[in-house]
Amino acid sequence: MGMYRHRPVDAFGDHFAALLGLEPFRWQRRLFQRLVEGHLPAALDLPTGLGKTSVMAIWLIARAHGAKLPRRLLYVVDRRAVVDQATAEAERLRNALNRNPQLDELKAKLGLGDDDPLSISTLRGQFMDNRAWLADPVAPAIIIGTVDMIGSRLLFSGYGVSRKMRPYHAGFLGADTLVVLDEAHLVPPFEKLLETIAMRQGELKLAAPDPSTASSFPRSSFCLCLRPDANAPVRKCPFASNRRTAMTSWS
Repeated sequence: MGMYRHRPVDAFGDHFAALLGLEPFRWQRRLFQRLVEGHLPAALDLPTGLGKTSVMAIWLIARAHGAKLPRRLLYVVDRRAVVDQATAEAERLRNALNRNPQLDELKAKLGLGDDDPLSISTLRGQFMDNRAWLADPVAPAIIIGTVDMIGSRLLFSGYGVSRKMRPYHAGFLGADTLVVLDEAHLVPPFEKLLETIAMRQGELKLAAPDPSTASSFPRSSFCLCLRPDANAPVRKCPFASNRRTAMTSWS
């Protein structure tokens, strides 16, 4: 059975350590448990240095344990340097999946193999999009990008994207995608755009003629906002309400 113990939460620490070489913080364990239970917090208030990019690893592990999460993770941050750091973290996850035999079961549960590694793409200025995220709509993928590159694609006007491809980019990013918005307090207009997309998708589901049809609609873009600033406006979060609480209850 490898690392798959009776309860997913029991195996989480082993998988997390095998992917990142670190023991998870308490907040990371609690977020994983929430995800496998079917609950996604709207926002996390985390101080700098507590490993916000590990949300990518938590998403992977939760999906492998059957959590009903979107198959693509979109990590958005409005700074190129952080985009590059997040890309390096995603590549670290892929390397661990490919090289660590302890993760073979996890990789199989995700539908990944030696010939089908985890797709990782970076969308930012002065960086060529490898288009790996567009190759297979059912494969798990991590996309990291800046607000302007992601926002323009969601609005069917992607920078450097041909007119024929713009609907594909909007569709892939706007459905069956978990959007992780880092430093959300710095880009309230983009957060509002994500809320509007999710609301419109919800209206489409409600407008479906019957429940069986509604279930066939793509899952909405869910947004998890990461806020490092304790003084910024924060939505109701089940884990922490301010920076001091986050320091004590998330670590």
